[in-house]
Amino acid sequence: LMGIEKERVLSMDQNHVWPYTCVLNFYAYANNKSEKKHGEVTDCLERSVEKLPDFSEAWAALSWMYGDELRYHYNEKEGAEPPAVRAMQAAQMAIETGPNTPRAHQYMANAAKINGNMELTRYHMKMAVSLNPFDTEILSDAAWTFGFMGDWELARQYGEKAIQLNPGHPRWYYGVLFMYHY
Repeated sequence: LMGIEKERVLSMDQNHVWPYTCVLNFYAYANNKSEKKHGEVTDCLERSVEKLPDFSEAWAALSWMYGDELRYHYNEKEGAEPPAVRAMQAAQMAIETGPNTPRAHQYMANAAKINGNMELTRYHMKMAVSLNPFDTEILSDAAWTFGFMGDWELARQYGEKAIQLNPGHPRWYYGVLFMYHY
């Protein structure tokens, strides 16, 4: 957690806000990944969805964490369903609990991609963009996703829009445009 948001959350009754804090910690982890943080955030998110099973944002974040378990071999769970399967299950819960939540569709698209379902990937990524066409993280993720699927013109459009809308964007936003021109 950082800055003003951290102060605001820490001043609240922790019995009611810790699941929200887990989601904020997910975003901090996403910007500075480590195996230790992965384990802490995954555990926190799993407890969050146990306590609040209708918390769509936590389910979506948990889906991404299971994807990172697969991508980086972080905290692999012996005897559990494969992480790609758990990523799809968590993403499905995010969709069921928040059908109009853009992040749920974004992370369903990512879960579908790691499971090799490009039709589902395309559908949910377009849904995420349509639900929030001004979220630059979603736009940039869509750019990378469509580039990965070979739709470079759509990737370029989403990438340029993400950069235009967010003058303080992370440097990785440029990567898809580099690939487009390459």
